Amino acid sequence: MKSINKFTFRLLSGILPVLLLLLTSCRPDPPTVSESDVKALENWLDENRTSPGEVLEEVLKNGQSIVFLQENQLRADSIELMKAIVPVIYDAGVREIGLFFLDMNEQEELDSWIQGKDRDSQAEKLIFNANAALGYMEYCDFLRYIREFNSELTENEAAVRLLAMGNKGSTDPEKPAEILKMNDGEKNGETDDADEEPGLPVFLWMKAEDGKLLPGESDLPGTPIIIKHHGPGENEYRWNGLIEYVNARRDIRDRTFAFRTAAPPFSGWTDKERDLQADICIVSPYPYRAVQTIPHFITPETATRALNSFPEINMEKPLGLAAYRMNRTIRKKAESYQKSIDRLQSPEAVD
Repeated sequence: MKSINKFTFRLLSGILPVLLLLLTSCRPDPPTVSESDVKALENWLDENRTSPGEVLEEVLKNGQSIVFLQENQLRADSIELMKAIVPVIYDAGVREIGLFFLDMNEQEELDSWIQGKDRDSQAEKLIFNANAALGYMEYCDFLRYIREFNSELTENEAAVRLLAMGNKGSTDPEKPAEILKMNDGEKNGETDDADEEPGLPVFLWMKAEDGKLLPGESDLPGTPIIIKHHGPGENEYRWNGLIEYVNARRDIRDRTFAFRTAAPPFSGWTDKERDLQADICIVSPYPYRAVQTIPHFITPETATRALNSFPEINMEKPLGLAAYRMNRTIRKKAESYQKSIDRLQSPEAVD
């Protein structure tokens, strides 16, 4: 036994350094960014930088509604962006925000809670009733943020109303068009009273894959403007990390900007981002990070109802184990996304 242990030890001692060498030598080189695109973006930031607030305000002042298509629901920084956007769009006239992660069947309870009238409800309950698979702190924090935002308004200021667009865990196919038509159609001058003011624009927050539910140009008097939040693509930085590279070299005040995709501030856009399908791209200074799970979000008492949000789990008993498995699924999704972010390498500029 001793001779086998010595042999194994010597074998591992010889192999491990080689394996470590192979692993380190096989690492891919950091992505390189185009120096011409770096200079173009730097010049634009120095001379023509526009903030997200300026761009969104311009759109809303023209009476157009806005749709934020979120590409990854596990991005906590996108929820932070939404919090920053709310005061801007409120000042520009928005009073209604449609949310993909709330159940439209709970609209009455949502209205009561957001207005601060219903103290028995809570953000976690509203999220659970819509989609138990979204048991993440940041979504609940956004609801609390809106409630607090409303509480600080004066009596003469209209409160923000959240319009739920979810139905059984998915976005209702008819709801986005219904909200947009209600505000851009029925209210926008289509009344018998010629002096009646046009309706206020709305802001919809939807999953990117649900963009197909939006009505076409022929169905609305004014087509909504699509915005997306810049961030990492599938296991890689967009444009080889151009924006990340430039932002890392800039003052924190320069790291927040927005541009219209029809007039991008660098040429690489047209070559690599034809599929983005957005009118406006917003860049924020928030670090990329995954959402955080709500501890024990699903309990044995709520496990049976929660199973509707987890079609891959068909075990109903024991309920304690079912709740554990569902909470674990929620946590693993966030952890997996965080790991994918951590694996991204810092870009380097081409000499």
